Amino acid sequence: MALVPKGCVYLLGDNREAAIDSRDFGSVKKTSLKYRVEMMKPRSKKLNEVPADCYAAITPTPVVGKVSEEYKKKFRYQKKQKKSK
Repeated sequence: MALVPKGCVYLLGDNREAAIDSRDFGSVKKTSLKYRVEMMKPRSKKLNEVPADCYAAITPTPVVGKVSEEYKKKFRYQKKQKKSK
């Protein structure tokens, strides 16, 4: 059970085993939220049934907080290094 401070939300990913969510970085201030889900599409039997243009309209939201050590170990997380010119 998590205690969520006033003015904050506790976010959970839909794929609990692979999601980076409030279990990793804690609660998020409501003022930090940039997008709101208006509609959810029922789960598809095949991944390729969802047209790619559905995803083109979604702008990724920056991750708030940091990646937990547990996640780094579990998924062998590696920070992307900048390529030198």
